[in-house]
Amino acid sequence: SAGRTSAGRTAAGRTSAGRTSAGRTLALSWARSRIKHAMHQLSTPQQLRPEGLSDTTLKQTITRLGLEHALVTQWTAFVAVSERIYNLNPQATPTLPVPLSQVAGVSELAYGKNAANRPVSPAAPLQAAPLQAAPLQLAQAPTPNLVGNAAPEPAQWLGLGLLGALLLFALRRREPASISSGRRAV
Repeated sequence: SAGRTSAGRTAAGRTSAGRTSAGRTLALSWARSRIKHAMHQLSTPQQLRPEGLSDTTLKQTITRLGLEHALVTQWTAFVAVSERIYNLNPQATPTLPVPLSQVAGVSELAYGKNAANRPVSPAAPLQAAPLQAAPLQLAQAPTPNLVGNAAPEPAQWLGLGLLGALLLFALRRREPASISSGRRAV
């Protein structure tokens, strides 16, 4: 019997499904092409689509092709899952707030009212809580509140001011010459 690689290929270069690596490449190219075509149709209004397929049908086609050929699409994703357990006792693991350094150019007001009470320094070492500490108490630590406000940014104000000045300049140039020069027609 011929040996198999981790990808399921035999020593002769054929996959266990009987396809050669060149055939697999061709199948992937075909699937990518079909997905691209279906995505183009999806962005076209339904009444203008040559086949008149619905959005749901196109999404199902894209998803099916992505899963059958192991291609990432808007509706498929592949996640690597490890069998190894890294945290043997998650109940005893303390939950700690992670300090974040302040973003350059952003005032402390952007982080909420509790930000002033919490000194955050990237150079300060984190102190681990003892294992017998109650995780519930640590999890209730205040978190930054980055909600911002609706006022325009200073650059937006400058842009609005320049647009206003250009509008006034254009309106003044359109006035008749007799009015702008102060002369009266007799």
